[in-house]
Amino acid sequence: MKKRTAKQTKELILSTAIGLFAKKGFDGLRVDELALDAGINKATIYYHFKDKSFIFETILLYLSEFIINEIEKRQKNIIDPKNKLENFLDAIIFVMTSKRDLAKIMMQELAFNGKNLTDDVTKHFFKIIYTLKLILKEGNEQNLFKNIDPLLVHATIIGSLNYYYTMKEAEIDKKDEEYKIDISQESANEIKEMILSYIIK
Repeated sequence: MKKRTAKQTKELILSTAIGLFAKKGFDGLRVDELALDAGINKATIYYHFKDKSFIFETILLYLSEFIINEIEKRQKNIIDPKNKLENFLDAIIFVMTSKRDLAKIMMQELAFNGKNLTDDVTKHFFKIIYTLKLILKEGNEQNLFKNIDPLLVHATIIGSLNYYYTMKEAEIDKKDEEYKIDISQESANEIKEMILSYIIK
């Protein structure tokens, strides 16, 4: 069997940790379990990462950078505030629906008041909200948007998407015929449209 490179080993550790953190949360994950699931020994994990907190920080920094890059990519050469807002929401939707385990980790951490967030991670996430603040401010100054707190907008879309898709993954629509719920694949766009209609004058 071909030996893994150091980069491949780090990626294996991180990808395994993402799945476990999403399932068990920060406090529930043990390094022994991570080593077992990744098929490597604990010493290898500690060779690449000094502790569990550093693994967690690395994952959240990756997530925040991924979101920022996705937003910046979609905002390139866009001038109209409405288009900027729509592209911002599209970027968040893309991340929340395509990186479900990372989204769950983020929401779990926020539910516990961000007790495991480092200053670097916090700064990265506030950069996302600051980007939204600038878009809303620009639209408000042009009399296109209502004056709405960017943190509220961000929390609404993140919370709505995460709650919705968590329930979908739990397949609540299949549990009991009496309480059957029809879950549409277009829900993310519907959430986006509700937010746009609330902000745009």
